[in-house]
Amino acid sequence: PSLPPSLPPPPPPGGGLQSLVVVSIAGGAVCLLLCAAFVAVCHNYHRREAISEDSLRMRLSLSNEASVQSPVQSLARADLIPRGGDDQREDPHATDDQIYLEATEVRKLGRGSSGDVYLLRLRSGPQTGMLIVSKRCPIDDEMSDEQKHEMYHEVRILSSLLHPHIVGYLHAATSSGVSSFGTGSELAIFMEYCEGGTLSQVIRQQKGAPFQTLRVVMWTAQLCSALEYLHEQCVLHRDLKSANVFLTADAMIKLGDFGLSRSLSTFTHFAQTVVGTPHYMAPEVLSSSPYAHAADVWSVGIILFELLTLKRPFDGPHIGSIVARITGGLIDADAAEALRSCGHPAALTRLLSREALFHPDPDERLRLEDLMSALQPMLQQPVTLEPILLQPSTPHSARSSK
Repeated sequence: PSLPPSLPPPPPPGGGLQSLVVVSIAGGAVCLLLCAAFVAVCHNYHRREAISEDSLRMRLSLSNEASVQSPVQSLARADLIPRGGDDQREDPHATDDQIYLEATEVRKLGRGSSGDVYLLRLRSGPQTGMLIVSKRCPIDDEMSDEQKHEMYHEVRILSSLLHPHIVGYLHAATSSGVSSFGTGSELAIFMEYCEGGTLSQVIRQQKGAPFQTLRVVMWTAQLCSALEYLHEQCVLHRDLKSANVFLTADAMIKLGDFGLSRSLSTFTHFAQTVVGTPHYMAPEVLSSSPYAHAADVWSVGIILFELLTLKRPFDGPHIGSIVARITGGLIDADAAEALRSCGHPAALTRLLSREALFHPDPDERLRLEDLMSALQPMLQQPVTLEPILLQPSTPHSARSSK
């Protein structure tokens, strides 16, 4: 019998299933498009804030230390020195501070951001005779919990880092009473010794003689490699300057002094405290605006300017004039002339413009990965790297409290 005219005809066999399949496919396609868009956004963010595997491999290949294990790294990898991370293993030596606390003091090297720095020689352990550095931070009974927290912050940062162009962390210990450290309580941070001194010292030793272009490019690339690794670990250095860039005996860069560094959490991508050395501070730092990775990049530009001209770009008779020059983008006249006549290629000098490393807007400033891309062709030039004369201070007669 025929169906009443008010009812629609029944669907053909299997028609409902086909409609369900079509709807499912369409819904799946929409989900895939949304996922692809989310992945693209994440990729762009990661590309902006982190270091790619290819660029990291390229940067680490700049140093033969990337493939050759140094005594510091071998010591740490043997778990004789406690390091940060979940893979830390128990070792009877790891909790025994004797190897470091009884080291022979050679001489005082200077002062870091949070304590005096000394050169020591190990008297025992698997690396007996090795020279190391100790930063001694006094522990005052009147210190607040916040001050103590800041003191131990450098240890937490250093112990989590391992990179061929970052000064190697060895150990940290506290001492009290009378010891080789003197009288009182101190936190001692033991680190790798860089025999070549600091970049600031080497710049002064040039006495007006320019560095070889390839040397400048290589040092800048190594510094960028270390800095991008830090940023990948969500760490801002905040005190990048030539005096905090150290050199090994074979003239390789080692970034150090993390006393003013700041860890950025996943949800907090900006810092606000005004810290650092005025000559190297970015405009956003001096204006007390929130700042992030781009502030460190500005400091790299200052160091590159020093390497090219042997002068600081922003200088003045007092801090106020320096701040005014930086925030106004007014490079010192002598420094600007030195940059124009330095003899280095334009591809290098134009990186120090207000459209690149010295852009006043941190969001528009040249990124580290773009800086590395600009340096890469210069690294591949068929030029022999000329040797450089380093004048490290030779250790004086050692003394020990034992």
